[in-house]
Amino acid sequence: MNNLQITLLGFSLCSLGMLLLANDTISNDQPVAELLFDWGESKPDHYLELITPEMVQRGEDIIKLGRTIGPDGKRSKYVSKYYACTICHNVKRKEADLTKVDQDARLDYAIANKVPYLQGSTFWEIVNR
Repeated sequence: MNNLQITLLGFSLCSLGMLLLANDTISNDQPVAELLFDWGESKPDHYLELITPEMVQRGEDIIKLGRTIGPDGKRSKYVSKYYACTICHNVKRKEADLTKVDQDARLDYAIANKVPYLQGSTFWEIVNR
């Protein structure tokens, strides 16, 4: 990294820090997406303003069972003929600290919390990283 890149990085981090300090309503449980939208980031085309319990149930069915019953009352096709998402991905947290990549700590956490030690990122991690 050259001096200009280091200076620009420092300026960017300093600016981000000032933005964070200016917004005193940030909390640890505030979703990152909500914070970005508050700062003017555009919502993606697939963003849903209203999420109903039925939609949540359909999403959970797809993840855990590989298919769901659609809004039309008909069963959807399977996502895969062979697998559901939960073959590789947990739906619960599998690490105490997402900022560190430590497989031994991850295994210890999985054992202590009776969470399967699977190769894929968990849905919890995907949403909260």
